[in-house]
Amino acid sequence: METDILLEPLVDGRGTAGGGASTLNRCVCVCFRNDKPPPAAMALISLEDLDGLDDEQLDDDITDNPEPMDEDDRLLSHWQAVASTHQVSVPPEMNGPIQEMTRNSQQREPLPFATVSRHEKMGELLYEERLYSAGNWACVTRGEDLYEQSISMGFMKLMRFICNENSAGRYLGMTVPVISNIHMMEDGNTFEKDVQTAFFLPAEYQTNPPRPSDPDITIVHREPIRVVARTFFGTTTEETVTHQIGLLWEILGVTDELHRDEYMVAVYENPGVPRRRNEIWFIRRNL
Repeated sequence: METDILLEPLVDGRGTAGGGASTLNRCVCVCFRNDKPPPAAMALISLEDLDGLDDEQLDDDITDNPEPMDEDDRLLSHWQAVASTHQVSVPPEMNGPIQEMTRNSQQREPLPFATVSRHEKMGELLYEERLYSAGNWACVTRGEDLYEQSISMGFMKLMRFICNENSAGRYLGMTVPVISNIHMMEDGNTFEKDVQTAFFLPAEYQTNPPRPSDPDITIVHREPIRVVARTFFGTTTEETVTHQIGLLWEILGVTDELHRDEYMVAVYENPGVPRRRNEIWFIRRNL
């Protein structure tokens, strides 16, 4: 029997010239064998953490549980195992949203954008510029001790909103990628505690957005943005994201055309993938 699973802010969208994006976006949960320690650096839990696990991996997560478990319980147990590696708890009430997003894992809408330019060196893509349309986003801000905790806690709130805790009373559908907004402290090197996690509302709800039941979630209309995007691979911790910010500044050089106090991170693949694809986004001051 095959099992399709889901968890992370996450997603696989590859931009194409002409304003589109092809999307391979999954919810994936990362599991570890009981006899092996987890990696020291892990990314946040989100949409991408659940797709692609097989039955053997799930069985490994629950070998210490002598009681028989049905499929729903196994899936929740797996989410809880992954969350523990990020020092985050997944409460039992998340079982419903987990099941709903698992059932709809192949139905995701890519975030619309237009490619402005691509910059290469020796055949390697250094970065590209994109223009993202204006629209309504569902946003939640958390200020946990760790960057990963803030993203994980925020995304669980968004999951409940997406699934049925909204004025429409139904599953809304998912767009990709999910974006995290990072603000820097005055030293320019340290993240502020508050991290905003956001996803673009599906086209069906852009004109008349459903109201969230959770007061921590707000619907925000964002104007178009033009970003400089650079791909990197691996985990998305504060350390790795800070490193990627520094690398992109080295490539671009000194310029006042880009914000230095705010960045965005887009995650495109399961954090369990050894060379997971992500992007760091610099925001242009003007379109």
